[in-house]
Amino acid sequence: MKLKGEFKKRTAKVQIDIKTREIKEYEIQELATEFGFSLSRRNTLLIFGVSAAIVVVVVLKLLNMF
Repeated sequence: MKLKGEFKKRTAKVQIDIKTREIKEYEIQELATEFGFSLSRRNTLLIFGVSAAIVVVVVLKLLNMF
């Protein structure tokens, strides 16, 4: 059996019927990080963007420009 695809930071669980050699069930999961959860690239960029916007607003408030 060959599996094609890119599985960076993912794991696959596959259940195969031994008699028929058919895949019964499969599940692809993100690997957990050391903190117990995994952030996608999109979520990481979103968190970074919101944090950067907050920092800009605070700096502008401190400079009385906002």
